[in-house]
Amino acid sequence: DYTCSRQDGDGGDGGAVSASAVVELVQEATELYKRAQLFEEAMALLHLLAGVHRRAGNYTELGKTLAEYAAVCKQLVELTAKADRVVPKYYRVGFYGARFPRELTACEYIYRMPPVMTLGHFQDKLREQFAKSVGDVELLTSNKAVDASKLADLDTKAYIQIGAVKPVGGDAASFGHVRDFVFEAAYADEGKKAIQEDNFGEQKKRKIIFTVQHALPFVTTRVSVVAYREHILTACENAMEMMHGRVLQLRKELSFNPPRQNSLQQVIQGSVVPMVNSGPVELCKIFIAQPRADMTSADRRRFIDIMSEFMRLAGFAIALNKGIISSKFIKLQTLFETKYKAMRSEINALLEQGEELIAQGK
Repeated sequence: DYTCSRQDGDGGDGGAVSASAVVELVQEATELYKRAQLFEEAMALLHLLAGVHRRAGNYTELGKTLAEYAAVCKQLVELTAKADRVVPKYYRVGFYGARFPRELTACEYIYRMPPVMTLGHFQDKLREQFAKSVGDVELLTSNKAVDASKLADLDTKAYIQIGAVKPVGGDAASFGHVRDFVFEAAYADEGKKAIQEDNFGEQKKRKIIFTVQHALPFVTTRVSVVAYREHILTACENAMEMMHGRVLQLRKELSFNPPRQNSLQQVIQGSVVPMVNSGPVELCKIFIAQPRADMTSADRRRFIDIMSEFMRLAGFAIALNKGIISSKFIKLQTLFETKYKAMRSEINALLEQGEELIAQGK
């Protein structure tokens, strides 16, 4: 029995929706998901349709549905392999001021926007949108928590705070049912100086995780924030997270078959030809090769393991690049190999010092 009751929009008698009508609606929704590159959602609906056709004994339609399922799965695999899948942008928006509608005042939302929507364009879009109803809107440029009681002329002004956020779990989570989003910012106990000078020995990270009422994507562009929590990473945790991110970058590039030469070279360059003091060698000197009050032996062991994996994968990446380049990239390859050799020598010595500290219980 594939019928379901409904109420007419004018409050009339309940009726029934036929199975064919439901199937048609689900097929339309599937096409919309495919156009939006939400392939996981499309496959979920096709799986549902396959069950309907199987239970109804309609094997002709079942075959068509399974073929479409396979085609969507293939498209997803191909786009993922090429890293061509567009990733939506997410922004947290807070509204403050009596001039906003009551349902917006002092409320926060997460907006899901198209990949081309930059922060600047989104700010302009919201300003233009609300200018018609509330007049001029003042943007709060700080990403700190807003104390509405300290905002000037709250009864007569309209304030908006906008910040870019990311799904917890990274880009891959963007296409699933996302309820948690994270905002990250560098943080130091003594203020901005350590941040501006890239003093990673003192630089911590503040993470604010926002939980929304409904998982995105949803039927509306924005979903209200219902809870948030804050977490401060120590300088050591921040540095380890940074290096773990580089490990993930290398793993991703090494997973492509055939390799993507341009992006592979970019990742290698960012890994073994660092342009700033936050290079792997500097991090080893700060966190592995010397005692620190904010680190335990377990922390040091984890950092050594991450750094060892980073060096192993960087070596694989350089070897892979050597096998796929043309003659015009030989000079660049030589630079990679020279830098990597020098880095490996320094880091190995620093890792040995770290092992000695661990043996001493430090």
